[in-house]
Amino acid sequence: MTFDADSFLSSSVSGANSTKVIPCPQGEFPAVIEKIGARQVQSKEGTETRIVLEVTWLVEDEGAKQSTGREQVQVKQGLFLDLLPDGGIDMSEGKNVGLGRLREALGLNSPTEAFSFQMLPGRMAKIAVTHRDDPKDAENKFADVRAVTALS
Repeated sequence: MTFDADSFLSSSVSGANSTKVIPCPQGEFPAVIEKIGARQVQSKEGTETRIVLEVTWLVEDEGAKQSTGREQVQVKQGLFLDLLPDGGIDMSEGKNVGLGRLREALGLNSPTEAFSFQMLPGRMAKIAVTHRDDPKDAENKFADVRAVTALS
């Protein structure tokens, strides 16, 4: 399909667009990691810079797809990462527990095998989805991944 921007922008539609997001329902679902990303964030005080691993999951559940009216239901998981001064992952006790739990659920947390974030896409697990309020609009909800466990 060739996209013609002028034709597209000159077209018209009937009816009104939705104004509310229909989030993935709360519950536990099998899901596959679609993609990963990382971003840098500042603390509210502006005194600390942190790195967040962003994991985008595709929910593999027909009920969730029907509930949202979408063929693909995406839910995001954000994990704050503890880094060493040189920028590497801090592997010491009590650090990066969220990452450790994710790796454990995916069968990638072996002390004898190397790990790379690029190993995550395509892996499956069971995710627990919860809702949180949109701080800008109390009527909207965001779906978040609260926990990840191995598929049984």
